[in-house]
Amino acid sequence: MERDYQGRGYGTLLLRKAEGYACGRGKRVLTVKTYGGGDYEPYIRTLNFYKSRGFKVYKTMDQYKPFGGQPAVILMKPLKC
Repeated sequence: MERDYQGRGYGTLLLRKAEGYACGRGKRVLTVKTYGGGDYEPYIRTLNFYKSRGFKVYKTMDQYKPFGGQPAVILMKPLKC
């Protein structure tokens, strides 16, 4: 079901709204945390989505690896308010 909504601009629209909300409250940086690393296609697409919208990887944390999961990735984007 989620894939039915991919590629239609909804994520970009929500991100723009979040950026506007943050700017309106005097924030200068937007931070997101997601899973990343490895070759799992959904995680690769998610990282590419954020990177293509100006986010840079700030830190990768292996906190989920002991449980068989992927590392967590923190991305940050300076806001132009």
